[in-house]
Amino acid sequence: MKTVRGDLPQKAFANRLAVHVNTVQRWEAGTRLPCADDLLRMQQQFDININWLLSGDGPKHLSELEQPRPAEVVPIENGFIESFRTWVAELISEDSAYRGWFKVQLMKCFPEFKEWVEKKQGGRSSENSSPMTHENSA
Repeated sequence: MKTVRGDLPQKAFANRLAVHVNTVQRWEAGTRLPCADDLLRMQQQFDININWLLSGDGPKHLSELEQPRPAEVVPIENGFIESFRTWVAELISEDSAYRGWFKVQLMKCFPEFKEWVEKKQGGRSSENSSPMTHENSA
């Protein structure tokens, strides 16, 4: 714990974590362990990697963790959307049960799409409409 506190006095450290100075003293003496809320505040206040604090594994500071690279954006080829639409239409014409399956899956996988459909319907629930045709399925 002293490593996290560094040169900061115990009282100032305690104040930043919203705990009593005696709590910090007990942590440092090893007679008490910080609770999850205390660990979270340490992470937020001091950029501490909780995994490092608990196990010694990984970097000390969160800012030292390797940041995931954003996924590469791949442009949709011309005709992809039309091919997808054709494929869905063919599946639905072969078995109408696919209509409901596609609707559920699209709404689950693409919450933005669900919001868009509901907005287009004037706030009505998307439960009774087809996301592919915006028609009432009842």
